[in-house]
Amino acid sequence: MTRAGAVMWRWRSNPLRRTSDTVEAWTRLLLGVLPRRTCTRDGNHDLGRSRNRVISSPLDHGAVVARSAGAGVAAFAGVIVSVLGVRLVVGRIGFRRRLTEWDRAWAEVEPQWVHRA
Repeated sequence: MTRAGAVMWRWRSNPLRRTSDTVEAWTRLLLGVLPRRTCTRDGNHDLGRSRNRVISSPLDHGAVVARSAGAGVAAFAGVIVSVLGVRLVVGRIGFRRRLTEWDRAWAEVEPQWVHRA
């Protein structure tokens, strides 16, 4: 099976596909789309000019770069931790559900295979 086939197997119609597989596939798709989405907000950034307040002097170039880099690293880490956390939770829920479905299916099939003495 090719890599594309391995990735897309959850989306194909298949009598062996479980509900948990579908939920997991949709969750992966959603999480894959969310970190790539950019949000912009138009806010009023007047820095206190229209209110007659004293404000501090602007930051120098080094401070701006350091704060921007720190904010970028923190945002990136937050997104990664969130995505991995959601993926872990959904994976565990799916795993437990698959085990429950397996137990239920085995309880139906086992009497046909096992001959009790």
